[in-house]
Amino acid sequence: MRFYKFFLVALLFTFSSTLLQGCFLDDYFNNLQMDKANDFYKKQNYKQAIIEFNKLIDKQPSSIAYFKRGVSKIKTGQFANSIEDFDLAIELSPEMEQAYSQRGLAKANTGKPEEALQDFDKALEINPDYVDAYNSRGFAKLSLKRLDEAIEDFDKVIELKPNLADGYNNRCLMKINLAKFNEAIEDCDKALELNSKLSNAFANRGFAFLNLKQPKKALQDFNSVIELEPKSVTAYNNRIMVKAVLKDLDGIVSDCNTIIAIDPNFALAYNNRGFAKANLKNFDSAQKDFQKAKELFEIQNNKGPDYQLALDNIKILKAMKGNNKGKLKQKRV
Repeated sequence: MRFYKFFLVALLFTFSSTLLQGCFLDDYFNNLQMDKANDFYKKQNYKQAIIEFNKLIDKQPSSIAYFKRGVSKIKTGQFANSIEDFDLAIELSPEMEQAYSQRGLAKANTGKPEEALQDFDKALEINPDYVDAYNSRGFAKLSLKRLDEAIEDFDKVIELKPNLADGYNNRCLMKINLAKFNEAIEDCDKALELNSKLSNAFANRGFAFLNLKQPKKALQDFNSVIELEPKSVTAYNNRIMVKAVLKDLDGIVSDCNTIIAIDPNFALAYNNRGFAKANLKNFDSAQKDFQKAKELFEIQNNKGPDYQLALDNIKILKAMKGNNKGKLKQKRV
């Protein structure tokens, strides 16, 4: 009997030891999977990170895995799909302020700014010094036209991180929307003092100068944007607006040519080039550009104000060619 008892104890010990080894192995392989997912996440390969976090969550769901998968979805433009991940992260870790803030960002980008504010408020309730939440809440308030409140959020960002160039640049944008152009320029100056390569600050300051009727200063800033982002269609398009004020028609044609070389389907560039060519009395070439703009807008199913601009210019150009009065239209800032 003693032999059997001993044998039974030995079997139980062996079974327990096998279970423990299995648990350790599970933990080991789950940790490896987390490391693999994190590696793609840190390298900003978010599509692959989502795949790896899917594998990890299937085996071992956790708040951090849901959170990082949610962030990866935001980074790949999957705002609506990311919300469920942040819900699950919050369910597992109700005090995770980052999950509330990122869920707020996702909601703000899916047309739910009021719900987004609730998430940002909750994140700041948990952590009153959470800079990202103040920053995101400021932009949510901008979308709701609560600009004075938005400025207060960016004031807080600057208070918490006085050397963060984006804080001043974002507050500059709010002040531009409030037509406080001189104050906006001061903020952009500070942003560029902190980061001389912040292209958005040059662009915002350029718009402020343009609204203060200082197009030459605006032109310098938009030139700086293009130096930093030579392949940015938006940068060239913004500079075209300044060149229109300065009546630099050849300059408009040149910038439109560059835009079209970068993106042949950018319809507005054809309209703007047609505007310049018509004013240079190159009517036939202008007509082709307006027609091309119209065709591209139709292909892209964009029949908003820009499409109407092209249609109007086609009609006006006919009047101009017939020596009737007519003034071509160009998209303004």
